[in-house]
Amino acid sequence: MTRDQRGFTLIEVMIAVTLVAAISTTMLFAIRTALITLQKTDDRLMSNRRVMSVERILGNQLGGVMPVIFASSILSLGTPASIAFAMPPSASTSWIWPQALAARSWVSRST
Repeated sequence: MTRDQRGFTLIEVMIAVTLVAAISTTMLFAIRTALITLQKTDDRLMSNRRVMSVERILGNQLGGVMPVIFASSILSLGTPASIAFAMPPSASTSWIWPQALAARSWVSRST
């Protein structure tokens, strides 16, 4: 073999192939990580959009609510945590009314 021959040795080619493989593997893992992060971000964004949509719909629905105050003969026996109602006495419910009055007086005494 003379010195005038030009080309690469087997060692040089193997080193070059190994470097290209290492760089390709690194790039593959970087792209994979980026795609996983993109998917998680997209899922969170869609969840936030759904929440914002529901919030907007509820805001529009509740924004049009008007309080209505009226006189009623319904007796409220409840507290802010629980509400119970009793109707005024009638022929069919006359046995409920004394119990309702007793419960109301008991509630007012305990608060």
